[in-house]
Amino acid sequence: MGATCAPSYTNLFLGLWEREVVQNTEGIDAVVSWSRYIDDVLFIWQGSEVSLDSFLNRLNDNHLNINLTWKYSKEKVEFLDVALVKDGRGFISTDVFRKSTATNALLHATSSHHPQTFRSVPISQFLRIRRICSDDHTFEQQAMTLKRNLQQRGYNRKVIRAGYRRAKFASRGALLAQSRHKTPMERKDNPSVRFITSFNSEWKEISGTLRKYWPVLLADEDVAPYISNYPSVTWRRSRNLKDMLTKSHYVAPQRTFFY
Repeated sequence: MGATCAPSYTNLFLGLWEREVVQNTEGIDAVVSWSRYIDDVLFIWQGSEVSLDSFLNRLNDNHLNINLTWKYSKEKVEFLDVALVKDGRGFISTDVFRKSTATNALLHATSSHHPQTFRSVPISQFLRIRRICSDDHTFEQQAMTLKRNLQQRGYNRKVIRAGYRRAKFASRGALLAQSRHKTPMERKDNPSVRFITSFNSEWKEISGTLRKYWPVLLADEDVAPYISNYPSVTWRRSRNLKDMLTKSHYVAPQRTFFY
């Protein structure tokens, strides 16, 4: 969304819109459920299509200059990267949704990143579709598509297979459960030192040097109580062409023509 502060600003502004406009709009009682992620809204409507159109048009008549575009259906609705489908019995299933303009933009296996990154990408992507797909058949279909996409981006078949098996035998209920983050006090109980640097081709030599000379710091009586047995090495993404290339400040001189 551009600037780093843009999502926070958008959330604040849309929160104001929900409080001052949505809650006071005629027809809000027909909204059974309302969910929003930044500027994308998903809600369940209990009423006729005519009354829904009227409600949406009234939402667009606001003093905050917010203009909604919408799509609604009784069978299938897409929200973010999830497709919600209602079957003949009235049950809702979920599937992965991709826009028609979506491309295979997975991180390429030849990029300058730590090797662990390329082992993590297939795992995280397979776990993502395992969480989204509500049944095994849909998961298998999406997994086949993901396998092809990973192969096109140069990933090793063994790494792809490991990520697929990790997701296939994982409990979807456990994946959907939110993990509890440690509190600041809990993090203080683990006084590990973090060594943070940009990734480069000499990462093995850097790690080896740390392991070789870290005992020197541990031998110091003044330093040892404040450090861990070995630092937690964290690699930042190295600079790429996008970071290095910038808009030129060169301005071509204006030419004067005489007639």
